[in-house]
Amino acid sequence: MNKTTEQKALKFIDENHLIEKGDKILVALSGGADSVFLLSFLLKFRNRFKIQVAAFHLNHKLRGKFANADAKFCSDFCKQNKIELILVEKVVKTSAKKMKVSVEEAGREIRYNELNRVVNKIGFSKIATAHNASDNVETILLNFIKGAGIKGLSGIPIKRDNIIRPILYLTAEEIRIYLKANQIH
Repeated sequence: MNKTTEQKALKFIDENHLIEKGDKILVALSGGADSVFLLSFLLKFRNRFKIQVAAFHLNHKLRGKFANADAKFCSDFCKQNKIELILVEKVVKTSAKKMKVSVEEAGREIRYNELNRVVNKIGFSKIATAHNASDNVETILLNFIKGAGIKGLSGIPIKRDNIIRPILYLTAEEIRIYLKANQIH
């Protein structure tokens, strides 16, 4: 299963021209299974792609000690793998009130704003997020329920501006099986 998952991801990346030789990729690392898989995968294949990789973690300050535990996990994971981690803290609840939007919407906007700010600051070319096929199905269903038009039913884009989604073709189950098989926590 390991090689199949890797080959599937490599084929998807190559077919969609998501990674070019010499790219400097900032990975959005939440500490969840999907982002840990993405970072581990890119680290494993960075020589094949001839890329540089760093990670970014946003502590939304929403879940108290659990949010801090996520940040610590990301920090420890990056130290173990000898890659740079840019850790940012923002109080999303306060921002949501100021912006007059939901906490989820504020979190997403802050995350992408910070990712773009950091990528420009450190001179990187792309941002990789760990959206997967299961997320994509969920997005399409939610958009359908909300009454979105055809554009809304297309789901999460594979690539938009400098943002790439290299594992959009993998399911959450494939990712978890891979992580377990490779003893990646």
